[in-house]
Amino acid sequence: MSAYVVDRFHISAILMFTCTGRPGREAREILEAQGQQLLDENVRSVRARYPRENTSDKLFLLDTDVRRLSPLEVLKLIECLEHQSSNASDYYSTPAFRTLHGIRQSAQRKLPGWDQAKWDYS
Repeated sequence: MSAYVVDRFHISAILMFTCTGRPGREAREILEAQGQQLLDENVRSVRARYPRENTSDKLFLLDTDVRRLSPLEVLKLIECLEHQSSNASDYYSTPAFRTLHGIRQSAQRKLPGWDQAKWDYS
């Protein structure tokens, strides 16, 4: 299994999925903090996977002009980012995991047919 650090557009697209329109100053600050958290966890994972390589810290800058994604597209980007970020043994207890989990749940609820699907098997 390999790991790499995704670019800021990848993370921005995931985060902008949660917005309707352009985020205001406060929302942008929150999104940038979440983006930094996701990027830091991604870098930490790459360091865990490749401890002999020098992977430097990076600063996250939100791009609010990324193309708006469909629920399916954002789910795939989340899957990729999680794969790249899960090499640290405690990943599933991190704030980054919880952030992505929340966005994943939001995207799932927006999938076509979600509201019409049965809740249980009968």
